[in-house]
Amino acid sequence: MSVRTLAALMLTVVISFAAPARAETAFSPAQKTEIQSIMKEYLVSNPAVLEEALAALQLKLQNDERNRQATAITSNLEKLQATNVVPAGGNPAGDVTVVEFFDYRCGYCRSMAKTVDEFLATDSKVRLVFREFPILGPVSVTASKAALASAAQGKYPAFHNALMSGTRQLSTDEDVYAVAASVGLDLTRLKADMESQAVKDELASNFQLAESMGIRGTPAFVIGGQMFPGALAIDGLKNAVSQARLAAAVPAAPAQP
Repeated sequence: MSVRTLAALMLTVVISFAAPARAETAFSPAQKTEIQSIMKEYLVSNPAVLEEALAALQLKLQNDERNRQATAITSNLEKLQATNVVPAGGNPAGDVTVVEFFDYRCGYCRSMAKTVDEFLATDSKVRLVFREFPILGPVSVTASKAALASAAQGKYPAFHNALMSGTRQLSTDEDVYAVAASVGLDLTRLKADMESQAVKDELASNFQLAESMGIRGTPAFVIGGQMFPGALAIDGLKNAVSQARLAAAVPAAPAQP
């Protein structure tokens, strides 16, 4: 929502509710019109007041969204960190789990793949959970379904890496299958497994999780109870994981009597 839209919304709300709502105070239509006119004139003449109110509203909206995301992450943490179809990357027994939502046709996701690999090479105690989130069209869906199905042939890591790091543009389903063939996947079996209930359930679960946390783009990371939308530099990943370790090391406050 733009600042101009917020300003218009706030002005409408202020004008609409200018008259006190208490039942014992009854203004005539003329009085209400006069009060609204006075308030409108004041706000127009003193735009700094409106700017301050907008800044406070924006801050409140941001805080509300962060709180909503934190609640959604906490309530879905076990589901977020579970690996039902594909194996975890990094250290399966790691002390911090990084969850990544991605789309194989997302340029930022593809560029992040190298960064994530470099980060995992520097920290041997991180567990990586892959969340297929195909939001860029039918070919993205095909790629994600094929990737999930490749796990049945033990080829998910190789296929995932090939899709992310390859130079081939994923413009058609055939492009996806060409990459699958290049890593030794049996295409007949792959296409059958793509329609399995396990694959369908995994994608549906990923979309439900993303919706609950307000994830609308890729890549997006969930690290230690916090959501990080967009691409992260390697230092950003390191800092997020360090904060997660610190948070995990802090003992819970004792319950109040």
